[in-house]
Amino acid sequence: MTLFSCLCVTEGRAAFMPWLLWGFQRQTWPDKELVIVDSSPAPATPATAFAGHGPVPVRVMKAPPGTGVPAKRNQALRAARGRYVAWFDDDDWQHPQRLQRLAEALDAGALAAGACTSWFVDLFGGGVYRHPDRRNLIFNAAGFTSATARAVRFDERVARASDAAWMNGVRAAAGPRTTALRDAVHTFWLCHDDNLSNPRGRRPLCFPVQLLRQAVGAAAWADTDQHLEALRARVRPGAGRALTP
Repeated sequence: MTLFSCLCVTEGRAAFMPWLLWGFQRQTWPDKELVIVDSSPAPATPATAFAGHGPVPVRVMKAPPGTGVPAKRNQALRAARGRYVAWFDDDDWQHPQRLQRLAEALDAGALAAGACTSWFVDLFGGGVYRHPDRRNLIFNAAGFTSATARAVRFDERVARASDAAWMNGVRAAAGPRTTALRDAVHTFWLCHDDNLSNPRGRRPLCFPVQLLRQAVGAAAWADTDQHLEALRARVRPGAGRALTP
């Protein structure tokens, strides 16, 4: 079994830690670790952030407060122990078989693999909007061999959307050994006021969530509604500032 490192960078987002842990723990791939780079003044620890969830294979790496997202992503890549890596942002939903499907493609010889479609979801309004399929792997829905991911550095001078340039570099490094998985919604983005790239109001999140439930499937959706409701109770609309992707 191959170790899969799930990488998260964050700051000031303690309310999202239970959601992140739920998405990680429900993965059917058994050999996995969660690596968090946290630049909060008081970084999360497994004992405080994940209390009551039992043993969790998680490591929290500290970074100075205000450290940029690309610098933290580079730090997370350096810390990863797995042969494979995937990005697990703390406000993304994860399909429970995401790592399983990615590992199958990577085991078969791909250097990068992942889904090409996703959805945006208004955390508070409940509306959804489908991300158009541009036939390219989505950063948050992809997985990579560690060697391929580390071959490209995030540009630490870029404040926003550093993942786009990084993905271009990774696609070039992977070349024809890239596998697009077109049969599943591997992840979706939660749009809220603390999201740097996908805040509420940026897109017309006006379609019913039932469309997303159908795309995901009942088995994968499972208890998502309960965890969304719990997350809403922890997060106030308009509170804080956007410090993570």
